[in-house]
Amino acid sequence: MKYIILFFIIFNFIILNVIAQDVEFKKNNFADESGFNEALNNLEKGDNYFAKQKKWMYSQALAYYLKANTFNPNNSLLNFKIGICYLNSSDKASSLNFFLKAQSLKPDVDSKIEYAIAQGYHYNFQFDEAIIHYNNATKALNIKSSDTKMKKITSFVMIIDKKINECENGKLLVNKPANIKIENLSSINSKYSDYASLITADEKLLIFTSRREGSTGGDIDPDELEYYEDIYQSTKDASSWTAPVKINGNVNTSSHDASVGLSFDGKLLFIYRGLINGGDLYEYTYENDTWSQPKQLNKINTKFHETSACISDDKKTLYIVSDRHDITLGMRDIFVSHLQDNGEWGEPENLGNIVNTPYDEEGVSLSQDGKTLYFSSTGHNTIGGFDMFKTSLIDGKWSVPENLGYPLNTPDDEMYCQVFGENDNLHGYFSATRKEGLGSIDIYSFQMLVEQTALKNLKDSTDNPDNYKVPIENGEPSNLFANVKDSTKNDSSNVEKIINKNTAPNSVVENKNNDVKDVITVNDVNKSKVITNDQTIYFKVQVGACHRQIPYAELHQRYPGKKDLLMEQHEGWYKYLIGKYEKYSQAKKEKLSSGTADAWVVAYKNGERVHISEVMNILSYYPFNKLLILMLS
Repeated sequence: MKYIILFFIIFNFIILNVIAQDVEFKKNNFADESGFNEALNNLEKGDNYFAKQKKWMYSQALAYYLKANTFNPNNSLLNFKIGICYLNSSDKASSLNFFLKAQSLKPDVDSKIEYAIAQGYHYNFQFDEAIIHYNNATKALNIKSSDTKMKKITSFVMIIDKKINECENGKLLVNKPANIKIENLSSINSKYSDYASLITADEKLLIFTSRREGSTGGDIDPDELEYYEDIYQSTKDASSWTAPVKINGNVNTSSHDASVGLSFDGKLLFIYRGLINGGDLYEYTYENDTWSQPKQLNKINTKFHETSACISDDKKTLYIVSDRHDITLGMRDIFVSHLQDNGEWGEPENLGNIVNTPYDEEGVSLSQDGKTLYFSSTGHNTIGGFDMFKTSLIDGKWSVPENLGYPLNTPDDEMYCQVFGENDNLHGYFSATRKEGLGSIDIYSFQMLVEQTALKNLKDSTDNPDNYKVPIENGEPSNLFANVKDSTKNDSSNVEKIINKNTAPNSVVENKNNDVKDVITVNDVNKSKVITNDQTIYFKVQVGACHRQIPYAELHQRYPGKKDLLMEQHEGWYKYLIGKYEKYSQAKKEKLSSGTADAWVVAYKNGERVHISEVMNILSYYPFNKLLILMLS
């Protein structure tokens, strides 16, 4: 027996040194001299851009790093740098796998590797995992450092604490997603940055800011390697927006010109010019089919940044954003100014600490009735970055801001929200950085969808604990089938469905046991075969959740994989899952390869869904035990 144990110890040592080997970019590590020289050249070019630490240069570095990584994917520092590049891109979620790879190759690859991994999980909506690594990042700090360094550590701890709060907010908001349809305004957007859309009340005119090719003057901002901002406009032709053109008049210059506010009738335009007096606002009036000469906003503009504005329907109240240090609560705040009898705007007043935070507020817009103010903030209960909020004017006071929720808000930036309609016709526009976007920032539209009551015909009986078949209603996906155990007045947590596009319409598979189903293949479904669990701990991968049933076509967009989908009703939600795994590592691997960016691992104990931390507290994960189990399984 002792020889077997010795064998596993030696094998363990060999495996760890073979699998987790950090391969340096040294000539003697590679047989392909030509390939090595090319990879080294790409690595050096990437390093030149990376060293500048400017956001636009990370994309340049990434292109070279990925080429070098193709030749040598097992260099810890290169994987770490690729992760950093992705964190500074519109595809931040892709950073995670590279950070994990970097740590597996060299646990101390960077002093902030735990923080980097936490951010990767954060952008992948893996909030519990992110919190674990944010806490690890705090523990990794050297609390015995000098006083000078302690100030930096204290500041970093405050940042980590805020990130953890964002993850807690994310868990709450993502578990209660709004029923919203979001669409990219592809006819407006370009491969460049397009944002800050302003729409008239009749939704016939759209004015926005773009950094696309063909800007006035044709110059590129040397600090950002993008064209200087110009203002464009589009009109709605029937049901679609026309191709954008530069706004007429003398509005655009060879410098930065950005649209920030528009009256509801489209006759009054506010723009931001960033290279004048630290960044100021200007007012234009539309007269005789053109825009007038700009008007300075004397009491509004300061030596600081005034970056955003919106005006009431009667044009007598102006809301602005400024970082003026004398009367802000922290960074950029929202102010209000009233039109005076002399036609000038009055002294701005801070909206106060109900609306403003010690962090940034930006991108204000007002409902036409003047009772709801929309804005973005990095404070309040944000999921991460700038989230969009609304506050209501009640009895002359602004209410506590409400997060507009997921999926409008994500861990990345969402800004410049403008909302129209109400109730069933609530819709609007916003700007966001998203992986599927055409440029680094795009303009999106959204439409609130009417919630549909699913499983309407379930019986409610405490006398007969039999299973009741659920009819597929008209308009519901015909390729869903379900079973319901009605022993607790149809508690929604007992409802499960197996979803498969090849399943015959209106089929129903009944589960006569109380056990939670395992994965059921197409053949299993056709044979009405149910595999039960062993009432121990196991894991699944959740790829989506919604208050309504999601059609298979929409599910397939979220989860492009080939595994059968299991739908569980849990705490009032339809939750969609794949797989069933005895090991957390197996579920985690499935999650990373699922093709669903915001997939996450969920845990079950004795057939009941539990919080992942409860399971992790039970299981002991020691590196040798994991390897030993892996070898014996």
